[in-house]
Amino acid sequence: KNCHDAISFLFPDIDETCPSFTKLSFHSAVVGTGLDVRLMLYTWRNRTCAQVINSMDLGNLNVTKKTTFVVHGFRPTGSRPVWMEALVQGLLSVEDMNVIVVDWNRGATTVIYSHAAEKTKKVATILKEFIDRMLVEGASLDNIYMIGVSLGAHIAGFVGKMFDGQLGRITGLDPAGPLFNGKPPEDRLDPGDAQFVDVIHSDTDGNIPELGGSVSTPGASPWGSWLAGTDRVSPDSLFPVARFQSHINHTGKLVECSEELLREGGCFPGLLPCEAIILTNPGQADLHTVWTDASVCATGPVADELGGVKSSEQCESLACSLPALGYKEPLGNIDFYPNGGLDQPGCPKTIFAGMEYFKCDHQRSVYLYLSSLRENCSIAAYPCDSYRDYRNGQCVTCGIPHKESCPLLGYYADNWKDYLRQKDPPMTKAFFDTAEKEPYCIYHYFVDIIIWNKNIRRGSITIKLKDKAGNTTESKINHEATIFEKYQQVSLLARFNKDLDKVASISLVFSTDNVIGPRYKLRILRMKLRSLAHPER
Repeated sequence: KNCHDAISFLFPDIDETCPSFTKLSFHSAVVGTGLDVRLMLYTWRNRTCAQVINSMDLGNLNVTKKTTFVVHGFRPTGSRPVWMEALVQGLLSVEDMNVIVVDWNRGATTVIYSHAAEKTKKVATILKEFIDRMLVEGASLDNIYMIGVSLGAHIAGFVGKMFDGQLGRITGLDPAGPLFNGKPPEDRLDPGDAQFVDVIHSDTDGNIPELGGSVSTPGASPWGSWLAGTDRVSPDSLFPVARFQSHINHTGKLVECSEELLREGGCFPGLLPCEAIILTNPGQADLHTVWTDASVCATGPVADELGGVKSSEQCESLACSLPALGYKEPLGNIDFYPNGGLDQPGCPKTIFAGMEYFKCDHQRSVYLYLSSLRENCSIAAYPCDSYRDYRNGQCVTCGIPHKESCPLLGYYADNWKDYLRQKDPPMTKAFFDTAEKEPYCIYHYFVDIIIWNKNIRRGSITIKLKDKAGNTTESKINHEATIFEKYQQVSLLARFNKDLDKVASISLVFSTDNVIGPRYKLRILRMKLRSLAHPER
């Protein structure tokens, strides 16, 4: 026994009964789950073995240290978030803190998104009660940090409201858009919910599946021939398995919604795509993601919910694309928009990639935050009015007196807190581009070019850098054609995947992007390369 106690003291992570994040099956998602919130504490002492705590038992929680809550979102399959462990370990690697995983998988696990969204304020109330106990034990609101993913971002906001915005910090990772778009501040995350609120928006534009078929024909399925002849379900309704028994004769088709189920869900704009059951064999159900047929929402009990939509043409415009999973408008003191908050590099472009097509952009915010916890990648963002202005190189100086650097994405974004809180209004949008895979860093250079061609030249350029060791990196500036005039300096923002310390040579290829037209040379009088990350070079 003494030997076992000694081992437990030296290696507290060794525990045969380590609690784990609640794992549920898809069956649980179909039948629904009641709300149950578990708080799982990780510290330097127990990095890999969580300790379940509550307001009656704080366990190893040291209330004098910074406490970071990690709150996940909607879980339509019941699985554990794939990024959870990496985020916990990443946070512990940068600071000696308490990390509390808010496990509300029982409640978030459901195929009916609105049911999970309805529970967010209840989760916030439970967290508020726990933080109250922390305060009694000597904790400070200044040391409370909440990281919320998707629905979790709004949960963090609701907690912040309960403390009159005195929480130290909230980070929203692609806050959920469906059912929160257009809501007033009291019903969503807001800049006033904490002393500092930073947000990463990675999925703000939605998707249109590339499957062919016509969506211009009234009543046509936006999914083309792939779903030809199938019945439809509504995007916010899915039946418990038991309800399939009367629909076995629909083998190979989607089970048709009853009027009762349409009342429960319905074809509402801004909701998640329908995760529908397709009966491929009698008694066997496969999960596929589809969108509702226009004729469903143009008739029946849901018509009034759509503001009186009656025609198939009007309803088709709601059905032909999948809404973004994230919230587009600014929600924090600083809102980061990687790649404009639009399609993320490296994410699938077609539905044939399966569920990854739907969740990749949404989850990218988490992985970008994770990159900020690693020493090999610090992503700078550029405050700007629009992504287009940023891409055109109009926002590459942050314009802050006595401030050397632009805001950093992720964990260290609060270095800008004091400046941002003085702004009126206290909100800033910041844009940046990323690579398509980890660590996602892109290195920005300004390229100043002066030509001496007699006539105006218009086209795009590709720039290649080479260092003394022979390493190369290339950037094609092709987001829109550039106009070059004699003796007029043109400054272009170039992005490279590698950061070359000592550039030995620069080569440039000019293209008019005109296959059949004449080809021109660009006669360069002067070219200068400036690193934005390292202006001293």
